[in-house]
Amino acid sequence: MIRARSSFSIRLAELVLVAVSLAGLAGCAHERPEAALNCELPAYKMLPSSLDTQRRTGPPETFSQALRDALEARKTQVGRPARRQVLVLSGGSQHGAFGAGFFRGLPQVPEYDVVTGVSTGSLMSTPIFLANQDVPKDRTYLPYIKADPKLGAPRQSNVSDLALAFAISKESDLLHVRPFGFGSAALSGSVATFEPLRRLLEALISEDTIRAVAEEADKKGRKLFVGVTNLDDGYGYAVDLTQLASEAVAQGSVAAARACYIDALLASSSVPPGVGPIALKLKDSPGPNLFMDGGARYGVFFDQLGDVVTSDQPADVTLVVNGSLYGDSWKDKQGQPITKWSVLNLGFRAIDLLENQVYRLSVADQEKWATRPGSSLQVAFISNEGLTKMPGAPDAWKYEGQTCADARNGDRAKSAPVEFYPAYMRCLIDYGQARGASDPWNKVIVGKAQP
Repeated sequence: MIRARSSFSIRLAELVLVAVSLAGLAGCAHERPEAALNCELPAYKMLPSSLDTQRRTGPPETFSQALRDALEARKTQVGRPARRQVLVLSGGSQHGAFGAGFFRGLPQVPEYDVVTGVSTGSLMSTPIFLANQDVPKDRTYLPYIKADPKLGAPRQSNVSDLALAFAISKESDLLHVRPFGFGSAALSGSVATFEPLRRLLEALISEDTIRAVAEEADKKGRKLFVGVTNLDDGYGYAVDLTQLASEAVAQGSVAAARACYIDALLASSSVPPGVGPIALKLKDSPGPNLFMDGGARYGVFFDQLGDVVTSDQPADVTLVVNGSLYGDSWKDKQGQPITKWSVLNLGFRAIDLLENQVYRLSVADQEKWATRPGSSLQVAFISNEGLTKMPGAPDAWKYEGQTCADARNGDRAKSAPVEFYPAYMRCLIDYGQARGASDPWNKVIVGKAQP
């Protein structure tokens, strides 16, 4: 069963067990982490309703106008399509392997005007944003990133590097689980850390990467946002990584901005108490504040940018959901219908439904673009629904002689991963690559012609 999840999702039932087992330590408190030095991120508050505009207290109007100007300049470039090209990437934890393979399989990745990402989608966003640019010369690679017969070699392209980064050999390539697991959470503040993921991002998001992002923003007016959730005020924010990169290049502060850029990606992917929150300072706002996975507010976003992107200008929106999108029926680990419930399986089911609802509502907001005159929407998710060329269900996809379901079960039996299943993720990459190459879209909606 494939579900879209946050980057590190601690299930409700597991939290109940933690609360019970650690009740005596519940009073343990932890100091707020420090924000990266010289880090003030340009970010845009995302509001759940257009009627909520009175709650927008920042950032200032100049930021909104700058984004409008960039989008308009992009529209009028010679040779550009009349409609904006927008890519929206969802969260989904290990299921980001599907999206990484999907873009590796596409015959050509468009040069999107706007790219947005949440959680695992935020981790994918930079290589896809730079899909048509050369691989930065100062990029380095961790030992597990090696040439692969189906995925190519490191430095072949940005999207190949993305797929290779998701082809982990073990869970600890991304996640360090503390020695006592949940037992250590009360003392340390989290079950695990993303230090391995930080090392991976430091290798891939080089200083030349920041310069490349800035160049796309400055010369072409392209925009790249990642979603985060502010634990202090409760709102979701879209961090403008293109503005961060552009200002850093102009001010000669690329090294410092790179650290801020990486912190924004980690914040977009971190869910306490699985992985601790990240302290960030937003421009023109008090702080620093604590931030966590943007998926806590929005599974995907573009329409939530509100009056900044909503205009008479049409858009072709591409939505890639790193999960199944539609809810699964209630089954046990063997795939059989549940016949008896317990506090554990009921808790698992409750959090599944809540997470799925966040994603469904967020996707529904993006689907509105398909009803705008001259706009369109194409959607890919981990399902063969609406496809004509892909055989069988995703779980039945075979890679190296075993199905994705068998790979997941084998990972569980071999090392009992907390969140990232290596063989399963490699199978998902292969499935995604086949989808991108031959049968990409589960759903395509074209709006009415412009009058």
